Amino acid sequence: MAENFIPLEPGSRRGLEDVGDDYFNNLLSRSFFQPAIHSNISGHVMHDLFHDLARLISGNSCFLLEENKDLVLDDHVRHMSYNAASRNNLYKLEEVPAMKHLRTFFALSHERLSVEAPVYILPHFNFVRVLSLVAYNGCKLPSTIGKLKYLRYLDVSHSAIVELPESICTLCNLQTLLLFKCRRLQGLPQDLWKLISLRHLDISYTKVRRMPEHMGSLKNLRTLTTFVVGEDGASLLRELRSLEHLVGDLSLEGLQNVAMVDDAVGANLHEKNFLKKLRLAFGDGTVHIEREQDVLASLRPPTEIHGLEISKYAGTSFPSWLMGDLPFAKMVNLCLSDCRNCISLPRLGQLACLRSLVISGMDHLQKIGPDFYGNRDPFPSLQEMRFESMKSWELWEASGNGVVDFPTLEVLRLEDCPKLRGAVPIQFPSLRTLELLGCDQLADKLDQRFSAYDETLTSLTSLKLASLACIPSQLIGLSSLKSLEIWVFPELKQLPDVLSPDLDVLSIFGAGLESLPKSLAEISLGTMAIGDCPSLKLCPDDELPTSLNSLFVGGAWILEVGKPWRNMRHFSSLVELGLSDVVGLVSFPLGSFPNLRDIELKSCKDLESISLSEEGVDQRSGLTCLVSLKIEGCPELVEFVGREGGAPSPNLRYVLVDDCMKLKSLPQGMLKSVCLKFLSIRRCPGLEPIPEGTLSSSLLRLCMDDYERLTSLWSDTWCLRATCPHLVDLLICLDTWECFPEKENSLPTGLIRLNIWFCKNLKRLDGKGLQNLTSLVELNIVVCSLLQSLPKEGLPPSVSRLIILHCPNLEASCRRKGGKDWPKISRIPWIQFEEIEFNPDETDD
Repeated sequence: MAENFIPLEPGSRRGLEDVGDDYFNNLLSRSFFQPAIHSNISGHVMHDLFHDLARLISGNSCFLLEENKDLVLDDHVRHMSYNAASRNNLYKLEEVPAMKHLRTFFALSHERLSVEAPVYILPHFNFVRVLSLVAYNGCKLPSTIGKLKYLRYLDVSHSAIVELPESICTLCNLQTLLLFKCRRLQGLPQDLWKLISLRHLDISYTKVRRMPEHMGSLKNLRTLTTFVVGEDGASLLRELRSLEHLVGDLSLEGLQNVAMVDDAVGANLHEKNFLKKLRLAFGDGTVHIEREQDVLASLRPPTEIHGLEISKYAGTSFPSWLMGDLPFAKMVNLCLSDCRNCISLPRLGQLACLRSLVISGMDHLQKIGPDFYGNRDPFPSLQEMRFESMKSWELWEASGNGVVDFPTLEVLRLEDCPKLRGAVPIQFPSLRTLELLGCDQLADKLDQRFSAYDETLTSLTSLKLASLACIPSQLIGLSSLKSLEIWVFPELKQLPDVLSPDLDVLSIFGAGLESLPKSLAEISLGTMAIGDCPSLKLCPDDELPTSLNSLFVGGAWILEVGKPWRNMRHFSSLVELGLSDVVGLVSFPLGSFPNLRDIELKSCKDLESISLSEEGVDQRSGLTCLVSLKIEGCPELVEFVGREGGAPSPNLRYVLVDDCMKLKSLPQGMLKSVCLKFLSIRRCPGLEPIPEGTLSSSLLRLCMDDYERLTSLWSDTWCLRATCPHLVDLLICLDTWECFPEKENSLPTGLIRLNIWFCKNLKRLDGKGLQNLTSLVELNIVVCSLLQSLPKEGLPPSVSRLIILHCPNLEASCRRKGGKDWPKISRIPWIQFEEIEFNPDETDD
């Protein structure tokens, strides 16, 4: 659309977007495009064969700016894209005359874009139509952007901008302006109405607090994510009347600031039939109950609406258009949140297509009765319903019309409803997930009601209970139950001995349990988690099902009766084990679990040893299934015992050992694993040096924190570059060094991230040693107080992220104003000192 490739027939009432959708769907049906299969990508990608053909046909007209790629462009280049690795090469574009012919300049990632980059490139983009400056790190775009008179598409999403230059309002051809997640953006230019060609404006997740005047002049606007009424009421809702083509989602915010009801009437919201989702958000501050009631009554949505949210409405009742007078026949999602003064709910049961209903924060609602359902069969399509933070809600009655009130409901969540009593509807034939959280007066009545209606919950497979007065034994004993979670029951001493025989997942956190029921060992559990149960005395040999695949125990006692954990070899299915804050565990028999894949031992204060071999367990093949080993905060741990050289662990990929002050050594069999990718050793001062030739050559990430005895890594006979040639991430912390690196060719050339932490005697960085790191992207220097400056050679040109923390001398040298090292780093997109740098994904306060 921005390249003007979509023709419209004279007199056609269809929009460019409609015709473009037809083109895209046609190409999709011909497999030119196909759905993306990668989990981190949504949307569609071009088929490989078509991609190769397109590149062949396009010839020199398309160019991807890549790191270390020569900028040899001819006059035929029209479309350029750039990725994260090439962002620090953008300044070179000012030297390329062919830039003036570009039509497209597009970002392929959300990595930070330096403040200087637009200054270099914008003056050369005389004919650009598509411009992407995603994640721009400056507070304001250069005013020269107003000279791009052919610009139709501008994307500044995820940027740090606080305001837009007024010159942007001269771009009379601009069709799309994307400001998504510009979380510091305070407002829009006053002359925005001059963008007469604007069709799409996205200001979602910004801090815009009022709209500029004359928004109604943007008659071609199809996408307007947010319209904010300012505190002075100057942003008039009636401006929406002229925006007849709005489609998709619209959020109206600051509705408590509407001064005149006629302004809301003038918005003509009910005639905007192409809207799919509508959010009507009032706010805090001075409350005018009657005026807010009139305003909401005037903002009647179109009957074709699919989703509706009403937030922080101060009225005492909902408008008639939500009380059943209008048939919102296509409404699928409805959310009523923080409408604190409302004393009743609309007749929502008659919304035939409603699938999701969320009601929260209605502090004055005391009763839900037959009016909630309507006269006909209620909620025929409802699948999920949530009631949250209903402080005064006491009664929930059924419809009383002789039919099942919620025939299709699959998920029901009741949270923080402290006064709700047991007289609730209990016929949920399709219910799969039930969550009862913080409903103190509800649990003791549930058993009586559900015991008579067990057949109505035959589909229930997942139950979560938290902060109830008691455990409803009838519920947890349902034969259909597969997953049970119990949270925050400090008075619960004993779990009822009526658990479902088909239970697969059991989680218990924050309970006063003293023991587990003996029948638990007879259930074929797959996953079990117990946490923050300080009175629980657990004997794993006798009380746990041998069918377990995953087990986590935290904040409990481990009883070692007779030979510790003597029967654990029978747990042949166990592949994941975590023990945290357990008391009484002195020796852990790692060798008893030959099929274990992941093991984590954390804050086990009594743990002294880890055994690699156990009597009666075949250890000839070692720990062949072990993939991840984490040991943290075990101050008494001294050694691994039971097998000289350590058990072979050929599939081990991840090893983390932290804060084990007495640990003497690590098993060589683990460190030599041919699959080992990550090794982190921190705060282990008693650890002996790792012998030469022990580290796996497959390591990608290595962390050495407070471990001075590893200086042999930098010895003449053992070079890290030769030992770990594939290393991409390195963290070092060595007090003895005054220069880093000490030798010019000691570091692996493929390093992408280098962390230099707490090197209190470090005085100098060796430029020649760093220049060999041609792939280095990120350099972090933390608490190196004696370091004065950067190398005279500067940093490798590939560096695009520099973080310097608690290094006062170095920080002063690198500051933009007056820093002698600033010219060496001015091209780097992301530079962070003491202050918190802008994060595009930070949440609002």
